[in-house]
Formats: sequence, C-alpha cells, structure tokens
Amino acid sequence: RRHSAPKMASFIQLFMLISDIPIVGKWIVGFVFFLVARVFHLYLLVMGLTRQWRQSRLLLTQVKKCRKTLFGKEHHFDQIKSVADYQRLVPLGNYETHSSYVDRATRGEKDILYPGRPHYFMPSSGTTGKPKLIPQTRDYLQVFKFQYMQMILNPMYHRPWSCIKNGGLGRGLCVLNLTTEGVTESGITIQCASAGALRDNATVVARYATTPIPAFEISSDLARNYVHGLYAAKYRDLRFTFCTFSYILLSCLESIALNHTAMEADIRAGEATHFPGFDKLSDKDKALMRTLHFKPDPKRAAEIEAAFAAYKSRQPGQKPWGNAIWPRFLMVHTVACGPMKTSADIIVRDHVQAHVFNSVYGSSECIMGVARYFDDPNYAITPNQAFFEFIEEGDCDQEQPKTKLLHQLEMGKRYEIVLTNACGLYRYRMGDVLEVGAAPRFDTPRMHFAYRRNMVLFIGKTTDDQLMSCSTQYQERMARLHPGVDHQLVDFCVVEIMSEGTPYYRIFLEFAHQEAVMAGRTVEALQAEASAVWDELLSQVNPEYGDDRVRDEVLACRCYLLQSGAFWNMRTEAVTRGANAAQAKVVHVAKRDWQQAHLAHSMIDRAAGAAMKPEPASMSGPSPSPPPAEAAKSR
Repeated sequence: RRHSAPKMASFIQLFMLISDIPIVGKWIVGFVFFLVARVFHLYLLVMGLTRQWRQSRLLLTQVKKCRKTLFGKEHHFDQIKSVADYQRLVPLGNYETHSSYVDRATRGEKDILYPGRPHYFMPSSGTTGKPKLIPQTRDYLQVFKFQYMQMILNPMYHRPWSCIKNGGLGRGLCVLNLTTEGVTESGITIQCASAGALRDNATVVARYATTPIPAFEISSDLARNYVHGLYAAKYRDLRFTFCTFSYILLSCLESIALNHTAMEADIRAGEATHFPGFDKLSDKDKALMRTLHFKPDPKRAAEIEAAFAAYKSRQPGQKPWGNAIWPRFLMVHTVACGPMKTSADIIVRDHVQAHVFNSVYGSSECIMGVARYFDDPNYAITPNQAFFEFIEEGDCDQEQPKTKLLHQLEMGKRYEIVLTNACGLYRYRMGDVLEVGAAPRFDTPRMHFAYRRNMVLFIGKTTDDQLMSCSTQYQERMARLHPGVDHQLVDFCVVEIMSEGTPYYRIFLEFAHQEAVMAGRTVEALQAEASAVWDELLSQVNPEYGDDRVRDEVLACRCYLLQSGAFWNMRTEAVTRGANAAQAKVVHVAKRDWQQAHLAHSMIDRAAGAAMKPEPASMSGPSPSPPPAEAAKSR
C-alpha cells in the first residue's frame, strides 16, 4: 500500500506513451484494458464468493491495527478475537457518538479513531442538519481507489469493442472540482471526496477528461461549469460524461444549452473569456480563465451552432442536441437512481440520449457499492470496502438491535446499513435503508437505496419514497390527460402545515417546460388540478394518509406552481448557508424557515406566496420510523 501510488502513476505514464504511438497505440492500450476488465470481473466474482471470510478478516485486521487508539482502548479492542466479540464490546452508534472523537482529531490529536492523524476531512451534505466532518485516512484512500477501478473497468467489460477502439473509454466530460472547504484549527484540509480523489489521481484525470486540470480549481460553480461545458463542446469525439451526482451534471449540460452562443465565440477565438458573468468573478477565477487557451476552431463552432439551430425545431423522435454535437457518445456515468433519478431522466431526454451507468452508492462516510451493469439501479456491495452489518427494517427503531452480516441478507428484504471502515467509524448507523434487489448464492448482494430514516413527514407518516412515487404517477397521469404537453417535473417540495387547525400538505411544483404547461390555462386551474391528483395519489400510495383523509383528520393537499429555476436557486442558497457545494441537494420536505420562505417567494402567484408564513419547526412533530416503501431525494 505504501508504494501503490507511485507504481500506479508509473503504470499510467507507460500507458500514455504507448497510446501515443501512431495508428496502433490506442488499439494496444484498449486491448490491454479489455483484458484487465475481464480479469477484474472474475476477481469480483471470487471476492463475492468469499465475502464471509473477507469481511471477518477485514474487521479483525482493523481492530488489531486500532487497538492502541483512544477509541480502541476505551472499547477493549485488545480483547476482540471474533466478529461476535466486536459486536458485544462496541455498541451501535452514529455521528453523535463519534463527534467528540472527531472534534479531538480536528484539533490535530493523534491516534484518536485511527492511528495517526486524518489525511483530510470530508464534509457531509448538510441536507439533514449541520454539516459534519468525516475523517479520511491514507489507508482508506487505497480502498477508495479500488472502487474507482470498478467504476472504470465495469463499463469496459460490457462495452469491449468500444474499449479496444478508443484505448479505454475515450475522453469525457468530467464535472469535478479541486476546491477546498477550508481547514481545521490544526490546519488539516476540509474537502469533498471527489476533490480529494481528483487531487490524488490528477495524472489519470488529465488523460481522460476534456477539461484541463487548472480549470478544476475555479471556485465559481457557474464559471467552472461553463469551462467544463466549453471544453466538452469543442471536443467532437466525446465518449462519456462523469459526475458524482446527476443534478450537478444536469446543471453543466444546461450551461452548455444556455451559453452555447458564448461558447461558440470562445471556440472561434481559442479562449474562455466570453462567459456571461466573467466581470463578476473573483480576481483569482478571472486569472485562471485567462490562462485557458487552445487552438481556434471556427469549423467546430459552426457545427455547434447548426446543431442548436436544428434542436430549436426538434421533431418527435429526434435525439437531443448532445447527440448532434457528440455523434459517438457512449454513456452517462453518474449516480442516477433513487434521489437522482429525476435529474437523470431530464439529462437523457433533453440533453444527450445514452445508456446510464449508475456509478457508485456512497457518501462522505464510505463508498459502499458499485454498479455492475448499465441502466441498473442496484449496486454490488463490495466486501473489501468496509465491514458491513444490516438491521432488519422492523428493528430500526431499536437503539441496539441485532444485526445481520453481508452473507445473511435475503432477497426482497430491507435493511438499515451499518458500517465499520478505515476512516475510524465503528458500527456507524447512517440511516440509509436499502432493499436487496439480488442475492446470488455465490456472489455479493446487489442492493438499491430505499429511503433515509430521518426523511419522513409527520402527517400521515408519509415517507420520501411515497412522495417520489406520487411524483412519477402524477407525471404519467398528466401525460394521459393532456397528450402532447410535457408535464416533466424539475422537482417538488412539501411543507407540513399544522398551525392552521386541521393539518395538510403544501406541495410546490416546478415544471421543466413551464410555458408549454401553462399555454391556454390559468395558474389557478393548474394548481387545482394538481391538488386533486396529488391528493388522490397520496391516498393510494399511503393507506394511513388515506384513512386520515376519510376521517377528516387531514385536509386535502394544496399544490402551488413555482417559477423556473426555483429549485436550482434553493440549492444555491443552501450552499451560501454552509452546505457543501458538491453535495447540496434540494430536500423534498422543507422544515426550515428559509426553505419555506424561498418556496413562497418563488411562487408564480406572488400574492399568495407573500401571504404565506413559515411553518414553525416545532409543529413538525417527531420523525416516526417510516413504513416499507421505495425512496428518493431529487436534484
């Protein structure tokens, strides 16, 4: 492990030299990648077959290594000889039970949760509370690289001919950044996981990303997305897009569609200074963008201009603009299931039509699974990433329930995931509930996200997955009622109203094609129709809500239309309030005053919005455990 990074860099450099050989170089490298992908696939199968032994070995190795840490001494790691000993001596916990140890690590103290000091800290998304700092160790970086190998090699396994022709996957649009969030009081860097991975693998990224490495350091999200889009647009042979979350990728593709005229001017001039907001950027970002130069290409600019001109009069069956400017495009590589499905659907429908590879299932705490197949929402849980335990859904309310191990999971059942990893997290309850989509006897289980336990509405105990189901069915219902009018939602958000007597939901909707939906109809008529349909669907997907409606214990929900861009602006405001820019998401349940005020201010009917007051947080009540259902949190 100690020498793996230099060896990897040398290996990549050798591949670069070979791929530069005229005519045959890419074919040689592509064939090697093809063979490596085949061998790696067999290795994954062997790993799945031996998952019980690997999990036990991984846990006991970490316990032995950490027995002299503060956490190890307090929990008697020197007495642990088996998985059962570990479960007996270390109670289940969460961030609160780890926070005092993390605080000491941020102050620079050694050997607190893991030997030595953390390499850096990763902020959590901050969507469910104050952002948390998750320690990242050098040992876990090696585990992290294994997951990135899976992300790269699994698509090659399923697209061998494309892999051979292009020397791998070819070049792609990589929407990442190198910005940091700050430092701790002891000077340890705080940055998101993708920034850390990019920094440690810059040599590889430089070879396969269209964006030059210095551009990843632009601090402005809008300017950085513009530059990502500019370099991708000028590269005709783009093969893939890669981004951690589909809603971030969507914002970059929307930047191309919105600013393509400015990008055409930059491509003709061979620079990156026609960005519409250039004058408002910081001096550092301006200086970075002025250093970006490339060979002017008027012919390419004309191709892009013609593609967007044709797209303005898009006919039924015509592919999106992305397929016109990138005719050999292969795949969208991003998290596109569950919470991110809405954004991914818009990408494939409106921007670039392609197969979707669902990247990884992970968080700041751990990357837990990697997709094996295209267009498949299930993730293979990798036995060498962390020690995993699982709490049956019916036991999730208990403080210290019994847990099952990876080899004991059953098909179709739901479990809350618990992890122990090389970041220094021990029996850590994340709150994510997963459903087993496949449980092969001789391979690791494949699972998909169901819901997050603390994301639930008190009224009717409606879960986020039930809301997502209503959203999908609402769009399908509108397509049948109004054929030819696209009712695709950008997103939705719900506010529980419990301060006006009988409680009810306010549901805020933003349509992707606002003008088409509103053509010939009043806002009042659209809102009344949406309210009736959503109330009916909520009663169907959530029997408890339906029963409350019959007993008049809950009033009918009320839907309100939002102006275009409302949810993107809401995400931007979350970032200004401290949420991590790379991970901030729009939640489907708004419980904070500023979120509710933003929704009211963004309504098309401004008069009605001005009359709304934020619902007191105390009125939301406790967060009960959700019933079984299937989940998501969108862009």
